[in-house]
Amino acid sequence: MEIQLSRFDEQIREYSELKQSLQEALVLAQKSAEERVSSAESRAEVIIAEAEAQAHKIVIGAKDRVDEHKREIKQAEAGTIPVHSRVQGASGQIRLDAELS
Repeated sequence: MEIQLSRFDEQIREYSELKQSLQEALVLAQKSAEERVSSAESRAEVIIAEAEAQAHKIVIGAKDRVDEHKREIKQAEAGTIPVHSRVQGASGQIRLDAELS
């Protein structure tokens, strides 16, 4: 009977140690999971910040191109009117010369 009690005590001690080891493993796993989540969140914030910066550059570049095209259109319009007038004047002169000949 004492031998059996001694064996039971030994088993209880082993199970207690196993329980403690499992609890420590669970705590370690929980900490590891929390660190991974934190690391992933940090990386996500960096990626988002980089994407926002790149998007901002793209938008600024597009606005600059639009402004440049607007300037080109204005210059073309301003340059076309005198050229158009000159072409009309020259064609009128050619017709006049042809009529006189």
